[in-house]
Amino acid sequence: MKKIAKTAGTALIAGSMLLIPLSNAAWSAAAPAKTATAAQAQALQPFAGTKLKTFMISANSYVQIKDIFFQYDNNSKKVFFTLLVYNGDKTPIDFTYYYPEVFASSGGKFTVQEHPDNKKSGIVEPSTTEEFKYYANINSSLNYTDLVFKVQKIDFNAPDYTRLIGQAAVTASYQNSVPSKHYYIIRKGNDKLKTYLQPGSKLAVSGDNQIRLRFEMENVGWMTYTVPNLQFYILTKAGHMVKLTSDLANQLNIQPGEKVVVTLSGAIKSSIDLNGTKLIVQAVSGGEQGIETPVAMYNLVWDTASSFITGENQKAQLKVSDNAMEAGIETLYVDRTETQNEWTVTLKWTNKGDSAVTLPKYKYELMDSRGVRYPVEVPDAEVQVVPGIDKEIIGSAVTPPTVDGPFTLLVRYPKDETNPTEYVAAAFRLNAEQATGPVEGKRYRNEYGLYQISVSRVERLPWGNQDLINAYVEIENLGSTSQVIPQITAALKLNGINVNEQDVKIMKLEDKIMLGAKEKTSYVVTTKIPYTYNFDELTLNLSEQTSGEAKATIGLFRADKISPASSVSSKHTIDSVGRRASLEFLNTYVFVGKDDDLLYAEFSYTNDESRSKTLPALKAYFKTSDGTYIEADIENVKTQLKTKGTAHLAAKAVVPKTFVSDGSVELIVGEAIENGQYAKPDGTPDGFIRAVSFKLPKNQNVAKEELVDLAFRPYKLRIHNAFAVLSDTSNVRLDIRYTLDKTAEFNVMEAGRKLYVELEGNNLKYGKTIEVEPKKSDGGDEGLQIGTEQEIRVEIQGQNIGSLIYNGYKVNIYEEIDGYKRLLGSKIFNSFQVPVP
Repeated sequence: MKKIAKTAGTALIAGSMLLIPLSNAAWSAAAPAKTATAAQAQALQPFAGTKLKTFMISANSYVQIKDIFFQYDNNSKKVFFTLLVYNGDKTPIDFTYYYPEVFASSGGKFTVQEHPDNKKSGIVEPSTTEEFKYYANINSSLNYTDLVFKVQKIDFNAPDYTRLIGQAAVTASYQNSVPSKHYYIIRKGNDKLKTYLQPGSKLAVSGDNQIRLRFEMENVGWMTYTVPNLQFYILTKAGHMVKLTSDLANQLNIQPGEKVVVTLSGAIKSSIDLNGTKLIVQAVSGGEQGIETPVAMYNLVWDTASSFITGENQKAQLKVSDNAMEAGIETLYVDRTETQNEWTVTLKWTNKGDSAVTLPKYKYELMDSRGVRYPVEVPDAEVQVVPGIDKEIIGSAVTPPTVDGPFTLLVRYPKDETNPTEYVAAAFRLNAEQATGPVEGKRYRNEYGLYQISVSRVERLPWGNQDLINAYVEIENLGSTSQVIPQITAALKLNGINVNEQDVKIMKLEDKIMLGAKEKTSYVVTTKIPYTYNFDELTLNLSEQTSGEAKATIGLFRADKISPASSVSSKHTIDSVGRRASLEFLNTYVFVGKDDDLLYAEFSYTNDESRSKTLPALKAYFKTSDGTYIEADIENVKTQLKTKGTAHLAAKAVVPKTFVSDGSVELIVGEAIENGQYAKPDGTPDGFIRAVSFKLPKNQNVAKEELVDLAFRPYKLRIHNAFAVLSDTSNVRLDIRYTLDKTAEFNVMEAGRKLYVELEGNNLKYGKTIEVEPKKSDGGDEGLQIGTEQEIRVEIQGQNIGSLIYNGYKVNIYEEIDGYKRLLGSKIFNSFQVPVP
């Protein structure tokens, strides 16, 4: 896992090394200035530098005292200064014979120490310049104008072997801070770095002023300039010190003619006056002592038209791990209710650099016009931004409906081991009046390629006392070659209300890993809601599962059309890879029972795959004309079918006696799912998807007046003769001669068939169930068998059954399912036989 790179600075008050201003007169507040444009930059004036005094050490060579700065920590106070030596003669100068001294004007001498970075030999070659830095611990009550500087030379011919080169006291006119609208060239040997501090930006956030500064550095020398480890501090007029952190993560080399703009960030309490503020730049020594040495000080003015907040339709420029980054608001959606306003913001990140970047764990907040902040929830996942592949982060926040705008999205760098204080890395102006809604489709790019992702359809289906909500996400490969299918995750809202993550399941509908060019595939996002709950908008926050727990935001999608199951006339095709099949309607009947009836619909179900397969498990509901849903029982086909093999499939449900099959009844049928996967034929489904509606015709029960062509799929029965033999008053034997044919329309029929043979007469009815093609067992093969002119003997019992047949009797043949009966045909017979005792 890559470490998180820091992009902006920490605010650290009163604990860092401090630099003290020259005098109160030097702290007069400058007029606010706008950020320098190219035209303004040309008008900048040079700042000559912080020179105190120049002493000639020969006719052509001199020593100059410059860069006098105070610095102190909690225990001491230091003065830093520089001796610049120019050798205009033809022989080297050994500067080890020279040394500076520092005195208080009121008396007292301080010990001066050489800076560890000074040139060790002390030799200044002819026609060259060298700088030597020094520092001394001084009385903390002294100011610049209380100090006197002397330059001495060791001279063995002089009294006390010391000769005074020159001395100078610091006057009130000495300037050690670069004025606004001025640039300053920092020189070291032949290196020349042109620097400029742009007007600063500040933003009031809950008791703090968030600060952002732009510090320009341009190499105007002849060689590559290696920027030392720089530390930046804000120094207020009252002496408060705030440490800033730059967006430079590594050591920077600036080529000749190249300009680099460093962004500095931090925070300081709003109660502290920022007029007359200065920026202190200090270099950290690379030596063992590692002391910070003042390099320059700049007067800081504040931009009245603050650039801190990125305006609408604009991009914020940041750096992460030295890579240039761009961030901007992609979409803004506000869902307003009487009790709250819910915001959904999509922030798009673009990597302008040349290497992948992992974003810091930013904290996102929404701030109203009063400065009140509301948390913005974002996915808790590491976000990596690859050059050329934009990444979106979707956040949601809730604000009271009465709060006024404008609103600002704050991107805050959180506290960590190196950053004890939060600060704002970026801020974006949000206008609720210009908010747009989520989209139905959008393009999405990841490391594998470009895709079109859309919510193609949302369906609402019955499920007991609940309803199923199924949202279909379609993914299309927009590339010219095969691409990996993104593994998506989803967060679901209905009318702006979050659905519990545990109640949302997402399922890949096809067993694919790759998508060919222009090829499509789908996911379904499913949940259950109370059947009484109404909504008119569904939003999906889609992300891609990249690796481990890491996610990449795809976008916010909306569907405001909730569709019922689509109607089909007589045939429905399942057209997903590896599951291709077709379901064709055959008949519908109402079977009669004693207390209730049975609604029944039958289908032929065909394997359309090129290999032997088990047919997809189905789930169904009947829908009556008044909108009532009745769960259907389907005995799914468990036997594998060969290619183009067909099985018999039936859906049935118990209905009240008042039920009328009037042609307005529908069967809603779809593919059964269980635990986020396709259900197996013997499984227990917890939902179904991709449902269609078959509109069932009126009840097709048409009984024959003769016992011929009695059809019950896949059979056809013809009764040639039926003859009753009265055994006693309670038993009748009915001898039947018949022909039974079986069509070849089904290769598999897992549920057996039964007939009910009934005798009716004298207001009495008695009958018996017989099986059709019963499986052979040790007990024989009683039941109807396929063949011509077959015979079967049916024993029927009933009280006073003898009286039933004396005046003629009717033979009724029913198809029977679960004890419910459908009359196939009837015929009256007059003859019967009584056995001779």
